[in-house]
Amino acid sequence: MHKAHRATLNNPQSQLLKKQWQALRSEAQTTLRNLQDEWWISKANEIQTHADRNDMHSFYDAVKTIYGPRNCSLAPVRSADGTTLIKDQALIVERWAEHFNTLLNQPTPVDLTVLAELP
Repeated sequence: MHKAHRATLNNPQSQLLKKQWQALRSEAQTTLRNLQDEWWISKANEIQTHADRNDMHSFYDAVKTIYGPRNCSLAPVRSADGTTLIKDQALIVERWAEHFNTLLNQPTPVDLTVLAELP
């Protein structure tokens, strides 16, 4: 296919070379598509076999080959004053704890002595 493509580029007016290159390219795409289909079918059969045998370790390993490795990246977080960008994992966790602490631990505007006077 690559040789036919080079020949077509060297002689762009030749319709015969162009048709040969297109036919070879089409054949290569069909072959590739068939190989991909065979791989998916074999992977699905492999996963189904693991599931039927209750072999969960192999089942999840086979599923991971399809989906790829998990991306465990952390998004950077701004500091409380918004000036610096925190990229360290431990500092990010501390910043989130600080954020939720200030968000959820607000002083109550309710007078608690009123609750004590209820019957």
